Amino acid sequence: MKPINLNKETCNPISSNCVIWQGPDIPCIKLCKGDTVSDVVFKLATELCEILDVLDVQNYDISCFNINACAPQNFQQLIQLIIDKICELQDVAPSPVPGDSGCPDCLVTVASCFEDEFPSGNAQLLDYVREIASRICTIVLQIGGLQSSVAILNTKVAILESYFPLPAPTEVNITPDCVLPSVPTPVSVVVTALEAAFCSLIQVTGDDIALYNTIISQCVADADPRKDGGGPMSSIPGWTSSPVATIAQSITNLWLTACDLRSMILPTLAVTDTQTVDLTLSAGPAYSLSAKVVDTGWVDLNGFDYYTAGMASSKPQCRRIGNTIHFRGTVITPMSSTADNLTLIPLTASTLYNSQAVPYVFGGIDGTYGNGVQINSNGAILFNQNNNCIPTSVWNASIDSSYTLGWIIGTRQIDVNISNGTALTAALKVSVTSGGVISVAVVKDIELSTTKPAGVLGAAPLRFITSNVEAGEPIPSYISLDSNVHNASSQTVVGTGYISGTTFTQVTGIFYAGQKLEGSGILEDTFILIETAPGVFTVNKSQVVGSAPSPVPIKGIFPVTYSTQLETSGGGIVNNLTWPFSCDASDEREIGGFAFNIDGLTAFIAP
Repeated sequence: MKPINLNKETCNPISSNCVIWQGPDIPCIKLCKGDTVSDVVFKLATELCEILDVLDVQNYDISCFNINACAPQNFQQLIQLIIDKICELQDVAPSPVPGDSGCPDCLVTVASCFEDEFPSGNAQLLDYVREIASRICTIVLQIGGLQSSVAILNTKVAILESYFPLPAPTEVNITPDCVLPSVPTPVSVVVTALEAAFCSLIQVTGDDIALYNTIISQCVADADPRKDGGGPMSSIPGWTSSPVATIAQSITNLWLTACDLRSMILPTLAVTDTQTVDLTLSAGPAYSLSAKVVDTGWVDLNGFDYYTAGMASSKPQCRRIGNTIHFRGTVITPMSSTADNLTLIPLTASTLYNSQAVPYVFGGIDGTYGNGVQINSNGAILFNQNNNCIPTSVWNASIDSSYTLGWIIGTRQIDVNISNGTALTAALKVSVTSGGVISVAVVKDIELSTTKPAGVLGAAPLRFITSNVEAGEPIPSYISLDSNVHNASSQTVVGTGYISGTTFTQVTGIFYAGQKLEGSGILEDTFILIETAPGVFTVNKSQVVGSAPSPVPIKGIFPVTYSTQLETSGGGIVNNLTWPFSCDASDEREIGGFAFNIDGLTAFIAP
């Protein structure tokens, strides 16, 4: 309550809350001794308001009186109106209550608030009116008393307020902890700072709806197993089971989940290399897995220890990259100095075998240089005595199939004499078997039938490029003008003639130098060497066949020129060259010293 003398400089204002009621208890308004004056005045004012409300004419419905004008304006006029109406009723015959003798001495039903005075609920009209009037007078007297009490209390409050003036209103200071520096600060300033901080916080955390959505987003169920193997998640001390209701509970569950993950027993990681890929795993926890295709590098093949001295570094090699084995290098078949194929001639230089006047391949096992080839009578040789030629450092098991280069040309350079050399050739099929063995087949191999009991040897056209020479026989010239091996005129010539010693005289037909002569009585492998006069030739074998004028039928076959004069690579001329040794390069036993290249030969292993 604001003191009425607050602005009077001579008064000492005091709050009514500080003045105590020392009078007796007043039960009807629930006023007790010791209440503050503020309470006393409040209760009196409340009771007065209720009485004024009762006395307010506007709160009563008197429409039944049919008063169209001059309605009562106050409670006194209302009571007077009621009395007047009662008096008027004395001249009217009311509906009597059963047993009554009629108004004004008639029974009427009383209001519930008068049941204490009229317990039966009925009263004589005159008695009822007198009781109402008495009650009204009592109320009027009470109102007057209350008004006097209120006036007295107002006076006392005014006196008290004059002795105890209210302090001038000032703003309280508080010391904040975080939103502002920790010094005494007006409350309004702190509240403003709190609001700003709260708004900033909401921008970071989201509002209550966002936080609630975060809480209900927990995806780890109570029954989910713990990663540390200790049971369900709900068994972790401090875990809040669903439904989680607060941010604190949600964050606690989150931390407990993280701790459970960190305490889990990590599996031991290991990698296993495959046949084609090497894997490397670095130490954890920052594991790093790297992979690279296996590459063994080039390694010498097994079974080539007869490459010795200056040839030791020239052995054929293989290399595995992933699941592919590559081969490279030049293979020179080992030579034997004897026809039994059992005496090795070690290969100390690439040209060593040029001067060896034998054709034999080495098919045995040398005490110093190890395995030669295994000779297969069906027309093939198998290196390393038919053992794996692939080193174990490249591959230590079988390969998935046999692979071949197909048919290629093998060559062997030979020395004809101290000044001249030439070459032998052979059609060869180079393969690697599933067991890793380098295999070389000759033409004979394909002439042996796979469907018939016997094959026809010498019939394969590949023999045209496969050497079959005889020691002492003339070396042919394939570039002589008299040679006609690539043209249609290369026909067998049939005619007659006779041979006397080393002179062949043609009688009929046309013969050429280099032709092989066949006929009755003619020695095998007789060749025309050179034409000395028209129709007169020198042959390589002395004999007597027929006599003039009785010639014999003679065939001239395959006109390849033999000449006492052969052209050399330098443009010179050499005379009367013959083969220094015999060699049938379609025979697997006679391909010693032949060379061929295995670049491009590949084999595969199962991944």
